[in-house]
Amino acid sequence: MRVFTHTLLIVLCGFGSGKCQFFRNMIDLVDPFHLLHSRQEASTPAPPSLEPVVKPVEVEKAIFQISGKLQALLGTDNNQVIENYLISPICAINLLGQFLLGNRGNASQHLENLLGLSPKPKVAKREVNVVELTSDHLYNEKVYHPVFHWRVRKRSSQLSRPNPHYQVSIRNALVYQRNFDLSAYWKSNAADFYKTLLITSDNTSALLEWRNFGTRTNLLIENLQNQALQLSRFQIETKFNAHFTEEETEDVFRVSRYERSRVKYMQGLIRNTLFMNTPDFTLTVIPLQGQALHMYIMLPRNDIYNIHHFSESIEDFQTFKAIQEEHKYNFLDLKIRLPNIFNCTEELDVLKGLRSRSANLEGSFNLNRVAHDLKLTHAVQQLQISISSKDAQEKMGQEETAENPVPLVNLQVTTPFLFFIMQEKHKIVLLWGSISDPSQLVHRTLRP
Repeated sequence: MRVFTHTLLIVLCGFGSGKCQFFRNMIDLVDPFHLLHSRQEASTPAPPSLEPVVKPVEVEKAIFQISGKLQALLGTDNNQVIENYLISPICAINLLGQFLLGNRGNASQHLENLLGLSPKPKVAKREVNVVELTSDHLYNEKVYHPVFHWRVRKRSSQLSRPNPHYQVSIRNALVYQRNFDLSAYWKSNAADFYKTLLITSDNTSALLEWRNFGTRTNLLIENLQNQALQLSRFQIETKFNAHFTEEETEDVFRVSRYERSRVKYMQGLIRNTLFMNTPDFTLTVIPLQGQALHMYIMLPRNDIYNIHHFSESIEDFQTFKAIQEEHKYNFLDLKIRLPNIFNCTEELDVLKGLRSRSANLEGSFNLNRVAHDLKLTHAVQQLQISISSKDAQEKMGQEETAENPVPLVNLQVTTPFLFFIMQEKHKIVLLWGSISDPSQLVHRTLRP
């Protein structure tokens, strides 16, 4: 199964030295006492009011800087291959733990250099290869910040079995402030959004134990010589309401200057939303009602079909600053028509790009040997964004009144486009994606 996405795990790998400042800020290997201290601070009672959040420049830059580099890494030299992408920093951070586990010596050093990390693995009693990843340096200590935690332990045999076992502990991503308890609706939304699952190739024999403790999931994997961790499946789900209806018949989508495909479209009416035109792109926002999340749609202009080159061209921080300024003034009613990209699944061997990069490294580097007999051969990220259908024609034609005329703009999304989902209040980018050919998307509901 897969999503209209492609995953990212190579994601991080593609930045190379000097080009992954965003993830360098996001990812740090820290000791467990620091994490415990952070959790204790996070549980402090909420103050009566929340002071305004001051976002560092890196947060705003990241919105445009991560997309081009990651998509370029995942890209292919075969112009005949059309792919759709989705990038989730959260899944990428989780996957890093599997790369770091068990790699020693030159291989470990190569991998660390490739990812721009300076790991300090801790060795606990009766445990080896303890890897801890966290991210609390994207924001300073006084503002909201996401925390991602991945812990892998190679344990001595305690289940009367001769083979070693690996215990994987995933702490799902939640956004909080050290001294502020977020409202219940955002906590609930975050928990629903980051449903993260780790699945092995043989669920009956390899999956020995599965326990859920709130936001923490523990998975115990039996590491047999003839058995490997074949698949990491990260499932992300969210639902939102909007005035959209699906058209009954398929219509043309222009994949390239000379190639066309036929896809199902959805029409929606968005009230009082941002609409921005520049010489390079058109941008608008679809609010994800009741979730404090917004989906941004960015459509290149001037018949730009190569979405990889386009995404690289918008890395300029001034682009986002212009959007911020426009966001304050330019609101209108929007009738939008875009391909049905919801409830889709897609699959890609995201290790392909990393393998090609690691092949050029000097010294011994065996990517498949993540930890002795534990191998990671595939990594698949799954995404499902469900949109509830409502009457898109509701009060259509009544957008203008005599006293206060409201302009109505029509936007046809019929060529490759970018989108990203952001927690609007604090500008936290949760997902970044692009659609090059919607006809390649497989529409089906993800299994629970």
